[in-house]
Amino acid sequence: MNNNFLLLIFILIFAFISGALWTAVNKNRLRDSRSAELIRAELFFFSCDYLLLTVVKWFLGSGKDTLLESFWDIEPRTYIHYGVPLLAASLAEPFLLKLLAKAHGKRLISAFCAEMPVVLFLAFLITGNISNAAYCLAFLVSCICALLTLVFYKKDFVYYSFRTYPKVLVKALPTVGVWVFMHGIYLPNELYLNNMGDFSGPYGSFLVILVVMSLLVICVIAAAEMLLLPGAVLEWTNLMIAGIAVMGYIQNMFLNGSMAVLNGSEQEWTTGSRLINIAVWILAIGIILALSYSKKTVRKLVQGICVYIALIQLLTLGYMVVTTDFSEKAAGGAMTTEHSLELSQGNNVLVFVLDRLESKWTQELIDEDSAFFEPLSDFTFYRNATSQFADTRTSIPYMLTGTAWQEGMAGEYGKYAYENSNFLRDIRENDYDIGIYTDLTNTSEVMHGFTSNYKENVHKEYKIWDTFATMWKCSMYQTTPFCIKSSYFYYTSDIAAMVNEPEVWSTENDLPFYESLKKEGLSVTDDYHNAFRFYHMRGAHEPYYLSEDLQYNTTGRDVNVYSQIKGSMKVVYEYLDQLKELGLYEEAAIIITADHGQQTEFVESEGKPDKTLMPTIMVKMPGEHHDSINFNEAPVSHAEYLATVAKAAGLDWKQYGNTLEEAPEIDEKERTCISLWYGHIIKFTITGDARDLENWSAEEVAPRE
Repeated sequence: MNNNFLLLIFILIFAFISGALWTAVNKNRLRDSRSAELIRAELFFFSCDYLLLTVVKWFLGSGKDTLLESFWDIEPRTYIHYGVPLLAASLAEPFLLKLLAKAHGKRLISAFCAEMPVVLFLAFLITGNISNAAYCLAFLVSCICALLTLVFYKKDFVYYSFRTYPKVLVKALPTVGVWVFMHGIYLPNELYLNNMGDFSGPYGSFLVILVVMSLLVICVIAAAEMLLLPGAVLEWTNLMIAGIAVMGYIQNMFLNGSMAVLNGSEQEWTTGSRLINIAVWILAIGIILALSYSKKTVRKLVQGICVYIALIQLLTLGYMVVTTDFSEKAAGGAMTTEHSLELSQGNNVLVFVLDRLESKWTQELIDEDSAFFEPLSDFTFYRNATSQFADTRTSIPYMLTGTAWQEGMAGEYGKYAYENSNFLRDIRENDYDIGIYTDLTNTSEVMHGFTSNYKENVHKEYKIWDTFATMWKCSMYQTTPFCIKSSYFYYTSDIAAMVNEPEVWSTENDLPFYESLKKEGLSVTDDYHNAFRFYHMRGAHEPYYLSEDLQYNTTGRDVNVYSQIKGSMKVVYEYLDQLKELGLYEEAAIIITADHGQQTEFVESEGKPDKTLMPTIMVKMPGEHHDSINFNEAPVSHAEYLATVAKAAGLDWKQYGNTLEEAPEIDEKERTCISLWYGHIIKFTITGDARDLENWSAEEVAPRE
């Protein structure tokens, strides 16, 4: 059972204890133990117990985490450690409330339950989650508002009854319904249908999950409104949600402008644009609420606008579904993990590509902790290296083909590279089993037949909650004001994590590779004479989730680029240790590299990048030994890497140029690196030492679209 669910049940048990005691204390006032009044009392005590845990976690340094995130590594004994004080608190809470509130306890609970959901809703919209610190603040604000309500509002709170739930649901549909439909169904489907290559799972189950979960959310919100909000508060809450929905639609359609591709670095907006944007939001929602206060026709108009938005989006979605070609999606092909732990008795050529492992970062770690790199003492570190491309989807095809980029070529390069190269074919014909462990989008059907780990009809299924939560987050990124968007920033790895596909190789998380190594271990087979393995790993790419001690924490708050590099390198170290145990290390050719270095920006006024981008390249050829890492200053690139792989595999490497070890240390030749990012083409030229930014120049071949 999910730890998050268990933790919530754990807290709820103590809330039930408090609620039962409160019922006993107020036996003359609470006649029906199953009434909405009792449910509000249970939720009040649940909020109090939840507060106690958040305060403790905030004190322990997890203020920015949600409560569930701060218990991500919870163990059975943890429940005992926290259970004893929580039990004491749950026994004391009803009596403390009775003592402090006296005869006003019931009204205080009602007022609190009317304030807290609205405050939490607004906090969630602003921050994207409810951190421990945010919850404590929300609880405090709700308590203050509840006390003020008791002082200035003397009337009884009037709620809808259970029998009127259908009426409440109908009231919520035009406002809450359109907000949920937009974020839970329409925008996620639009994202999927326009970017099918980023979604590995089937569309049918994706759509069903979104529809069912969205309907469930609407029903839950309506139920919460009925139970917790007095009639007047319910009406205004729905109007507020309507205003947010309308402005979200306007933001997505007209105010966002040109949104940058989410490639691992957050998009930024000027302070002026942020202020103007949020001012428009506040003014628009304020006008809606102000006019609705005195004019019922305005409320009807707002509801009508919401219905109009929902209908437009429904028709648009229907058109997209009907006109989308799902034929390629139906095949369900993938680069699997098959043979990833299998090697040959003959030659083994092993390439570990740690994504975005910048050479500068590797050098900094060596300077700081040279002992960490002792397992690589037999390797040569080429510190003056460049990549041919600046992004993964072009660099990986080059590293597997050696096909040169043609002037003006953009997104079609990957397919072109595989179609115009015999590199993998030559390796296969030299009696090698080829395993290419990367994302399917980095490959082409032309090369699938040369690999032993490509499979059709691989089983993939979407995780229900992860899919809905991630897609909701993606939608909120599109519809929120500029000043809030950072709370909903997401990565392609978040989308990949929605799918349960144990057979498929993951470039988003190195932990499964490590766990497989520890559980199953490397093995040797006689099914083929030689093996070429190309492992594309997460490496140093954002977001940083993997820690140095190989713990995977999706909050990323305890992990930085250096700790993730160390964690990823430890996976490689485990592989090398097992390689030695099998007696295959000595004669293996091993390359540890990156597809590209750190992300750079083109500084047009200076005609160069804002920083260097250099991939780490470390090589151990068969029989190579050193007492410590050997450093080589030769100006090299992935072109020499390719020749090195060809030589190790017994091919005619001269057609690819010099190998890394053949590259002269003094060479004034120009090296180039091409950035092809969704139509924006930058050509970097490097003359001399690539570590010196002054030796870099840049030319914009094609402007940003």
